[in-house]
Amino acid sequence: MFKLLVLMKKLPHLSDEEFRRFWLEEHGPIVRRNATARKIARYVQLHPAFGNALQGVVERRGGSVVPFDGVAEICWDSIEDMHAANASEEGGRAAMEIVEHERQFLELPRLQFFLGEEHIFKGRRAT
Repeated sequence: MFKLLVLMKKLPHLSDEEFRRFWLEEHGPIVRRNATARKIARYVQLHPAFGNALQGVVERRGGSVVPFDGVAEICWDSIEDMHAANASEEGGRAAMEIVEHERQFLELPRLQFFLGEEHIFKGRRAT
């Protein structure tokens, strides 16, 4: 499985609650509706866990918590599926609908992307 992680910053005028509602209740269904055209096998939203839940993890490694408002995980069964969706007219239209909606709640120039292939050592593959 190939996963695209998108680290996101909300538009500055949105509160955390407005951002969460917009992303969860409006954007999620748009991605779901376009998933077939985009050949998306799985779409997950990671909303921040606030407080000091990561304190020990961060301190032990000397790292830091990333300054983002959320992370989207978009999965394809193969890299070929991802490329095929990007090359098709239907996939292109679906992508444009998704991006146009993102303009309403995300700072698009501040998005960060990471594409990788999943290798599972513990657990099971998501269905």
